[in-house]
Amino acid sequence: MQLTVKFITGEALSLNVTPTMTVAEVKAEIQLRTGVPIGQQQLNVQNGQLVEMKNNERLQNYSIPNGTIMMLVKKEEEPMTVFLKNEKGITSTYTILPSQSVASFKREVQQLERVPVDQQRLIYEERPLEDHLLLNDYNIRPNTTIFMTLRLRGGVPT
Repeated sequence: MQLTVKFITGEALSLNVTPTMTVAEVKAEIQLRTGVPIGQQQLNVQNGQLVEMKNNERLQNYSIPNGTIMMLVKKEEEPMTVFLKNEKGITSTYTILPSQSVASFKREVQQLERVPVDQQRLIYEERPLEDHLLLNDYNIRPNTTIFMTLRLRGGVPT
């Protein structure tokens, strides 16, 4: 089915979607086509009243017919506080942006914790954080804890 996403600036974007797609999947497509990060997108649909669409909901849950026009509001990204618990059980506080890369966050951790980036293994909700992804890709929420363990060094003794 065809949807139109309208920006406040008046620009419009046509998308081919399926009713079973989640709002997060639609936002990912918008990010690919416009560069607006998912975390800064607020999608609204007029369905009798103006409704803000939730990332984990499927489009079919909003009873959206073919040709629907959705409004996209670009929100300013707000910094948030997260905690990092290291391998010694010590917790440090960091202020991050959701659009920040994991690699960039690891560099901040290196400065404060004095652990080289290549030795850090960061874990959030039992998922290892990959350098090439953004913190937002892991749905990291304010005031939650990221755990750091150290990578084991390999090699054969000589």
